[in-house]
Amino acid sequence: MKRCIALGLVLLVMGPAIAQGDTAKTLADITAKASGSLAVVEYTVEMETGSRNVTGQAVCIAANGVFLTTSLDSRLPVETLKNFKITVPGVDRKELKAKLLGVDAWTGLGFVQATEKHTWQVVQFSRTSGIALGQEVASIGLLMGDPARPVCLGRGFAASKLRVPGDLVYVAGRLTGACSPVYAPDGRAIGIVGRQLFLPFQMPTRRGMVPMRLRSQQESAFFTPVEEFVHVLENIPSDGKVARLPWMGVNRFEAVPKDLADILKLDKPAVKVDEVIPNQPAAKGGLADRDIIIEVDGKPIEKLATPELSVRNFVRKLMRMRTGTVLKLKILSGGKPKDVSVTLGDMPKRPSEAKRYFNRAIGLLVREKVMLDEFLDKSEDARVPGLIVLGVVKSSPSAVAGLKNGDVVTNVNNQPVKTIQMLQQIVEKSLATSRTAPINFLIRRDAQAQVITVKPGN
Repeated sequence: MKRCIALGLVLLVMGPAIAQGDTAKTLADITAKASGSLAVVEYTVEMETGSRNVTGQAVCIAANGVFLTTSLDSRLPVETLKNFKITVPGVDRKELKAKLLGVDAWTGLGFVQATEKHTWQVVQFSRTSGIALGQEVASIGLLMGDPARPVCLGRGFAASKLRVPGDLVYVAGRLTGACSPVYAPDGRAIGIVGRQLFLPFQMPTRRGMVPMRLRSQQESAFFTPVEEFVHVLENIPSDGKVARLPWMGVNRFEAVPKDLADILKLDKPAVKVDEVIPNQPAAKGGLADRDIIIEVDGKPIEKLATPELSVRNFVRKLMRMRTGTVLKLKILSGGKPKDVSVTLGDMPKRPSEAKRYFNRAIGLLVREKVMLDEFLDKSEDARVPGLIVLGVVKSSPSAVAGLKNGDVVTNVNNQPVKTIQMLQQIVEKSLATSRTAPINFLIRRDAQAQVITVKPGN
């Protein structure tokens, strides 16, 4: 009996040590498995006003050198993104030429491929995370603050699952930096470090403890589970562009106000349609302003913590669909139920994608108008044909003359301008003739027309 008790005590003492040994081995295996898949992606953003270099982490997802990265901004025109290269981390810092494959506009995930040969380890993301509260997770990243970019390990426990409205997992502990793959104890890659929320902290000051909202650049507290981006990995962009988002042709979706919900006796989540754009998919399908969507393809609107989150989740699901998808909607129109079908199209060109022109001599940056401008901007100026002033260089001739951001340029030197090419020809011809000759801009500002004379010599 005493021998049994003694053996039991030995096992109790050895148990935690064995568990720690297993954990250490698992973490070592995960680190060895993932470290050879990490690299640094570098590229140049060349805008009209100048260029800047961008550096970020990337993770290899295919043996032919395809990398996923969170360092690309889908709002930037792809033609401004140049000189891509992949750098192998380490003291030697081997650099490989690379090319942009494309960017997913909704998730913001970018894809770059090394065009020079190198042997990479590949991260195969699981289709599902199976994440549970209390589950241990680990992440592998590069310490970007060190020139050699050494591999670093993060570790923690899933402490909470958030809907914001996409799934986001909060970790008790610390994960590594942006674009680090996240692993379950069984070695599956179940997520990626991406979006980070601010965390509340108390900061001592002379006035006492003051609440602060902080976010670390080296360590992470949240990760995105694979369910949020696995659909992108199954259809990686390959044309060097930002993938077009699906488009319903509605300017805004809103939560149903409580008083209206009470009148309609609406006791479930719903989405109010606000500003249906003429001749676009929603209008063609029969949707109208103030219609209320209560079902999509036979399923009710998912209920989240607040009506606003339910609406944002509806939009999130919409943005994950493909162009050409036919949505069968059950709506309330004028308080009466009605079925409509809407075929999703391609989202029109966004303002950030419009053609731009910068003239350094007069310090002026303008862009062309796009169809969406009229609906995003409710002022009278939005409906006036012309070009929009995006920027005015401080103390430049344009600034001295009084041009401001948001001005709509309708005419230059008595010639109407609707395209960048037209304005560029007029301005550069004037400067070529005389570097000091005044250039007259007819603009609209606050629904008023006025002439502003820019003197290049100033």
